Amino acid sequence: MFRKAAEILLLTLCLTAPAGAQVFISERDQPMDVDADTLDGEMTENSVSRLIGNVVIRQGGLDVRADLAVITTRNGEIDRVELEGKPVVMSLVDRNSETTKGRANRVEYLLADELVVFTEDVYIEQPRGNVRGERIVYNLATGRIDGGGDGSRIQLRIKPKAIEAAGEASDPAPDSADARDGGR
Repeated sequence: MFRKAAEILLLTLCLTAPAGAQVFISERDQPMDVDADTLDGEMTENSVSRLIGNVVIRQGGLDVRADLAVITTRNGEIDRVELEGKPVVMSLVDRNSETTKGRANRVEYLLADELVVFTEDVYIEQPRGNVRGERIVYNLATGRIDGGGDGSRIQLRIKPKAIEAAGEASDPAPDSADARDGGR
């Protein structure tokens, strides 16, 4: 049960990564290590289990750190995963060695609704930019991302694509003869 919960935590981080689904699939084949000060829970059809204190989840390039992880099961299936911390800190190094980092005081994955909700001092940084706000909701079914809406503002920074080395990707300027005849 806790392996599946940790896989969900991995998915939560990958949602913010470029090509997140591919990263998630590749990480699932890696060994997973989960550490916490204490575990309080049951292995029943309907239960709530808690990983408490210095929660660390590592799998492949994923590293998640939280103060508390709460896993709720209904009818033997994980229904909800909640992470809390001051803050919850997540990072993922993908197969291209690019790092996505995120933090929020609370991360909630609602399986039935197919939503991941980041709340309280949210900051997600990718190689191409970052997003900051108090509440960011990602809909797994539609790919839609919503932020704000609760009176708070969302801040985005989108970095331009890396400028390729001079001359590699750009066409050379036409000489004066080519310019006169349209480059023919």
